[in-house]
Parts: sequence; structure tokens; C-alpha cells
Amino acid sequence: MKRASASWVADRHPLPAWAKLATGVLVTGLIAAGAHRWHAQAILAKLGRPVVAVLVVHGVTDGRASWTTPGGWTWRRVHLAGSAAPETRAAVLADLRRTPGIAGADWQ
Repeated sequence: MKRASASWVADRHPLPAWAKLATGVLVTGLIAAGAHRWHAQAILAKLGRPVVAVLVVHGVTDGRASWTTPGGWTWRRVHLAGSAAPETRAAVLADLRRTPGIAGADWQ
């Protein structure tokens, strides 16, 4: 008696192309969501260190930084808030925009 193998089953019952595509998209999405949840805090800590250093250099003591989108995803664009003077805000934003790893910065 011949043993059944995975390739024999696949040859006998092939999946349609749309099912393979849907499965690949679903698995990729699950891996990305899991990786984001697992590494979000480490990413935020790595991105936050240079922001804190720039804020301290410019004397901003009540600055706050947000790295998340409205949907809750982490990104490399920082949104700052605080009560700094306009010229201090401009200097902080200019320094942060030159910082490697940070895609952009704005003050809300």
C-alpha cells in the first residue's frame, strides 16, 4: 500500500489561486500585527531617546512626544506638544528632522 504524502494530497485537491493569495495575505498580516505588538515598546524607547536629548538641550521641560497614528500604529514621525516659545519649537523641530531614524517632526 502506497503511503499518502503532502504532495499527493496537494496534487489530488489543489487550492484555487485566490485561496492561496488570501491565505498568504492573512498570514502576512498576522505576522506583521504580532511583530508590532511584540516590539512596539522597544521601538518607542529607541526613538524616544534622541527626542528627550534634544528637548533637554533646548530647555523644554514640559515636552510630550507621540509616535502613534490615530489607528494605534507606531511610526517614525514624532508629534510634539508643550509650552515652548516659537523659536525654541523651530530649533527643536530642525534638530529632530536631522536626527537619523526619525522621518519627520511637527509641533501640535
